[in-house]
Amino acid sequence: MSMTTDVFVRFSGTKRELRAILSDQFQIRVGGKLVWFLGYIELNLTSRAEAPDYFSGGQFRPYNFALGGTIYPGSNGLGEAGPAHGLIMEVIAQVIAARLKTRTMCYCQEDASCRRYRFAGGAQRKKGIEVIDERTGRAPRYLFR
Repeated sequence: MSMTTDVFVRFSGTKRELRAILSDQFQIRVGGKLVWFLGYIELNLTSRAEAPDYFSGGQFRPYNFALGGTIYPGSNGLGEAGPAHGLIMEVIAQVIAARLKTRTMCYCQEDASCRRYRFAGGAQRKKGIEVIDERTGRAPRYLFR
């Protein structure tokens, strides 16, 4: 059984520009021959124009790209890779929000849970915080600051 966690990105450029940024700045390759991240997360990049049904619903309204990360636990012999997969996609969402100075959302399809992140501004930036969890209004609890 596969598990998918998507990172929805608000980006004003084209899919080609976003793919170049992901490749150059983050070493995340989507499409072509190298579609795997860390050897067990299969990545794909989808735009709103290509799959409008994928972005249906109010929570997906501000986003126009989705970076999908899928793992196949039975096929890779990694055992319990599910929790690590979700955590890795959360960090990717936080890093993309900080680097592109935009909004992102990490959405887990299995339980329909989501976390929204945005680039921090004003007083938060003065405190050294780069990303804000939109639910709490504070820096994310773990990992990236």
